[in-house]
Parts: sequence; structure tokens; C-alpha cells
Amino acid sequence: MKTIVDFIPGLPQRAYRNGVNKPEGIVAHSTGILQLTNDTVARNRRVFTSDYVKKRGAFVHYFVDHLGVWQAADLRYRAAGAGSKSNPRHIHIELCDTKNPEHFAAAYKNYINLIVSLMRRYGWKPQRRGSLWTHGEVAQYLGGTNHNDPAPLFKYHGLTVDQFYKDVQAAYDGKIVSAAEPTVKWGTGLTKSQIIQLQRALIDLGYDLSKYGDDGMYGKETANAVMIYERRHDIPADGHADPAVLKSILDDATALKPDDQKPAKEVVARLVSGTFANEEDRNATADKLAKETGWKVYKSGCKELRIATGIFKTEASIRKAKEIMEKYMKVVYVKYE
Repeated sequence: MKTIVDFIPGLPQRAYRNGVNKPEGIVAHSTGILQLTNDTVARNRRVFTSDYVKKRGAFVHYFVDHLGVWQAADLRYRAAGAGSKSNPRHIHIELCDTKNPEHFAAAYKNYINLIVSLMRRYGWKPQRRGSLWTHGEVAQYLGGTNHNDPAPLFKYHGLTVDQFYKDVQAAYDGKIVSAAEPTVKWGTGLTKSQIIQLQRALIDLGYDLSKYGDDGMYGKETANAVMIYERRHDIPADGHADPAVLKSILDDATALKPDDQKPAKEVVARLVSGTFANEEDRNATADKLAKETGWKVYKSGCKELRIATGIFKTEASIRKAKEIMEKYMKVVYVKYE
């Protein structure tokens, strides 16, 4: 696991409630931006500048993605990641959101390993809501914040918070933890014509197979689309279309009306811009976007000078909206709800 130690300049140095270098546990976060591609440590290093921290007053100790770990703040002092109840007590670690199952698997493993290494460093044993909390549990049991991460990211990748705690315990006990790795070889038992049939059905349902399309090859693109379908339909997600999953996808595609291209289970997402340097730039960009598209555009984004659109309900409409927004700004996130 590669670790970059590069503190954000000018961070405040406030002792924990029991003193300098005396944290009482860890809070597990996720960045909360579920993009079409990985939300990397590099992006967070660009966003979380000293100016951002001065303006927002928010920062954490670590960011973790599939490539490694960035330590952004000194562990001897408190961070500002989960409100007035948690900050004086806890180390804060962000898992970077991603829709890519391979990136998630690698990032999750890094995340677990970092948590366990910190527990060993401070002499803690894994204890739910003792030495280890999720941000959602801080909100529910300690207060001072209202976030629910990292539960939505875990759910997207077929995990639960309960499983997360089991994985931490397993890693602490010396077992290897690896999430979201398929247990069945993709495409097993399917003929080429069946794979083409599956791919065409996924495309009709609005899933993204834009790179290879209906080529009859059951690769990562097809497996990723099947995983997303499985998660939306509460099916264990391994990316393999077994006979039951194949039938379900084909039946959903057959049931579509000719002019209806949305998935059987609606996507609910809005698009959110990156941060702007000032309100004038944000407001001017929001007005231009609203004028061009007719969308309802919100000048908000959790007080971070962002632009947020209204709701979109198909993958195709999300992709088109993202292309339009990227004419006005470099960083655009898809936020699934």
C-alpha cells in the first residue's frame, strides 16, 4: 500500500480532548461523490487546499483510493471531519467513491489495511462504536453531524456496514480481505449469441456499453453493467449473468415500450459541478447553463459554491447532461440518490 505524507499547509493544531496524540478511535468516511470514474486521491489533493480549509473549516487525516493513501493532516492533532462530538476524539479516514468495481476492491482493501494498522499503532482492538465508527453512526449515536457515509457506497458495491466491521476484524486477525471480486467467471455457460442478446438488452435498458457494444465478448464492460443491474434489483452482485439474471434482463428489455429506454428500476441522479473560486463565477455559469438547457439549476451544493441540476432518470440522459455541463466546467460529478 503506497502512502503519500503531504500535509495540507496551514492546518490548525488543536489537541484531542485527552491531549496531543491521544485519539480515542477512528471514523470511517467516504467522499460521497459517486462518479462514473474513480474519485482519486489526486483530485482531493487539488480540491483540499489551505484556502478551502480556511473557508469551509473541514479536513480529514487520510484519503484512500485504489492507488494508495494520502495523509493530509498530522495524526497528533484533531481534524474537522464529523462535527463537534467526534472531532475531539477521532482520526478521520475518507474512502474515495468509485463506480468501478476493480477500483473499489483495491481501495477497500487499502482502507481496511490502513484502519487495522492504526489500531495496532494505538493499541486498539476493533470495537464497533468504540475504537471504530462510521460517519453515519456518529450522526446517529453521537450527533454533531447528519451524514450517512460510507453506507451508500458500500451498498452500491454489494456490501453492508456489518460486513465492513467483519472485514476489519478479519484483517486484524491476519486474514486477507478482498471485496467485490467475482466468484464466477464472467459469461460461463453462455453462447456468443446469448451474450450478444444480453448486451443488446442492457443497451436497450440504458446501461453503458459504449466502448465495445454488442461484440459477443463477455468482458469488464458487460460485467460492470450486469453488476449495476444486479445491485439495483437487490441481487448478489458478481457481474455474472446466470440463467435467472439473464432471463430477468431479457424480460425487462422485452417489456420496454419502443420509446422508453430507461431501466426497469429508475435511476435517480443529479449532476453536481466542482467548486468555483467565487460566487460571481458560479452564478454566471449557472445562469448560462439554465439558459441553454432550460434545466432547473441550483446555486448551492452544500455551501461549497457548486452548481446542482435537477433529477435525471436514465443513464443516457445523465451522459448527455454531463457532456453539456463539461462545456462550462472541467469537473462534473454524477450524484446518485
